Amino acid sequence: MFRPKNSNTPRPSNSGENTGLFPVPKAGSRKARVSLIVDLGEQNRPDFEDEKTGETRPQKPCQQVAVFADLVNDTVDYGGTIGKQHYRLLLNKTFAGEITGINFMFVPPKDAKGKIIEGKSWSLHPANLMTKLAKAVNKPEIIESGDIEQLLNAPFMAQVEVKEKDSGKTNDAGEPIIYRNVNYKGCSEVPLDDDDQPMQVAELNMEAKCITFQNAKVEDIKFIRKKLIDMIKLANDYAGSNMEKAIQAFEAQQASANDSDASEEQEEEKPKPTKSVAKKPAKKEPEPVEDDGDDSEPW
Repeated sequence: MFRPKNSNTPRPSNSGENTGLFPVPKAGSRKARVSLIVDLGEQNRPDFEDEKTGETRPQKPCQQVAVFADLVNDTVDYGGTIGKQHYRLLLNKTFAGEITGINFMFVPPKDAKGKIIEGKSWSLHPANLMTKLAKAVNKPEIIESGDIEQLLNAPFMAQVEVKEKDSGKTNDAGEPIIYRNVNYKGCSEVPLDDDDQPMQVAELNMEAKCITFQNAKVEDIKFIRKKLIDMIKLANDYAGSNMEKAIQAFEAQQASANDSDASEEQEEEKPKPTKSVAKKPAKKEPEPVEDDGDDSEPW
């Protein structure tokens, strides 16, 4: 079970993803399943600005999450160790490569005039992405329980937008390099077939996961994008959490593996002495450009 931190708080009786050269899915309404939920911890938030008055006021920090869905009819080849997998779509809003966390907190019910309704239970905000997902997967009880782990593996229709932009560059074959931006635009229920039953939605290729500050393990971190890890490290409750321990262990493993690879390369490059005529060391091939870990990482 994964619920908002303030779900048990006493309440008064009286708040696109740039894929670069990575493969992209088809645009339109695509069959999907919720595949990954990542706890981002308690994040500080920028001041709220009232569009009508221009007035600003501070916002309290709150717990946030990132949510992904796999498009089960869109299998793409990511190459490398990942290979062919369902396209993994980030459902959070993005702008200029920056990811916006989804607020994960309960709010009091309000009437049309914004006044708190006495005696009613708090719940996820009506406009919250997880509220919309709960309705799309036909699990409205999540809105009041706040247990978003129940969203995992649930099928829905994801509205996907794909925008293309010419980079002005060409590849080795002289063909233009086209950058494609993939954006999540909303969700809806899986439509009914001729027998008034929900259409079949293929299963996930990988186990759905909910990675929290409490249950995170070192083997889970490979599924979290670098930009999300950077956000997690800024969380107010990061220090001392299981998430911190898992990330530190994962990064130590990565550093050790990189050091080992570098040592092996240096060993291979050393010319071996012989009793016969000395041979010149083999010319070193250009090293491949490393992934800079930007938001276009599929996992």
